Amino acid sequence: MENLTRPLVVLCDIDNTVLNTEQLIVDEYNRRYNKFITLEDITCWNYFSGKVDDDFFEFLTKPRTWNDVQPIESICKLVQTMVAQPDYFTVYLVTATNPLKTGLREKLTVASKATGVDKHHIITCNDKHLLMGDIMIDDYTKNIDDTLCFEKWLIDRPWNRNYPLADKKVTPVNNMIEKLNNKEFVESFCANLRVFQEMSQGLNVVNGVRRVTPA
Repeated sequence: MENLTRPLVVLCDIDNTVLNTEQLIVDEYNRRYNKFITLEDITCWNYFSGKVDDDFFEFLTKPRTWNDVQPIESICKLVQTMVAQPDYFTVYLVTATNPLKTGLREKLTVASKATGVDKHHIITCNDKHLLMGDIMIDDYTKNIDDTLCFEKWLIDRPWNRNYPLADKKVTPVNNMIEKLNNKEFVESFCANLRVFQEMSQGLNVVNGVRRVTPA
């Protein structure tokens, strides 16, 4: 019965989920190559492949770069709402950034301050599918597809708008932003997800085949 009362573990991505990292890249690309693209032009994950020099992304390792990054306010507020409900959620920020890269500390500091997630609840992990939680929040569809989490919430970004949410049984995160301010909804959602997980483990149901759908 312990699993029926514990807080749900939330694994929340940082780049382009909590922080608008892609806007930094767009701005640098326009500056360096005299281009005029916007964030809405980035309609695929590898948009910059073959368009930039090999060292282009090195600017992200410079600590001062992260002075200019903008938090994605709607997602930061959602995370803050979850952090403020510790009986129901334990939130971890997760990034696939190499922990040996310079500039990482500055990025994580900005993300922690923007979300209210404690610095001890930040995970650097190149393979996010190795992490076991209850809810994954991410913008990258491969992470959504590969995660072991029962619940998968996708951030709306230009490069993932063709993703088949309904077919994949993935929740658009925008559907949850207001709902998490409703205590009755939170209690019901968390209780239903815990019960489902217990049933799934007992029945040996494969992850993702059956799931709780938010009301």
